[in-house]
Amino acid sequence: MPEGSMPDWENTFTSFSTALEEEYVQPFATMTSLFKQIPPERIGLNGEYDYYGLSKRVQAKLEALYQAEDIAQLKVRQRGAMIVLLGNVSNRTLLNQIVQVAMTFDGAVGVEYNGVNFVPPSINRPCPDLPFWRASHQFG
Repeated sequence: MPEGSMPDWENTFTSFSTALEEEYVQPFATMTSLFKQIPPERIGLNGEYDYYGLSKRVQAKLEALYQAEDIAQLKVRQRGAMIVLLGNVSNRTLLNQIVQVAMTFDGAVGVEYNGVNFVPPSINRPCPDLPFWRASHQFG
């Protein structure tokens, strides 16, 4: 640069901003493409984004497959892509069938049923005076 002349700040700024864009903006642009699809465990009943979509889809399928009294005391929750079952069912065969149905859903990585109790169908409600058996396993 000749003596007494001012530096070309505009060119310096342009080259600096171009370097910043290449280093920070372009990687961010490619990263946002990762979030253009809804994760399978967050897809709702009608294909919309729903934080608890997986559990709602599983619950709807169980209601379609089983009689209301068979699953009336069963709650379906989710923790990320893990389906969590809580409540009462009449027997282990029914619980195994429910686990198999739940695992067919896109986005399900496993089923926890630590909180499921086996209660005879005639009383299918928690009763402290009657013995019950507690399932304490994880499938997935």
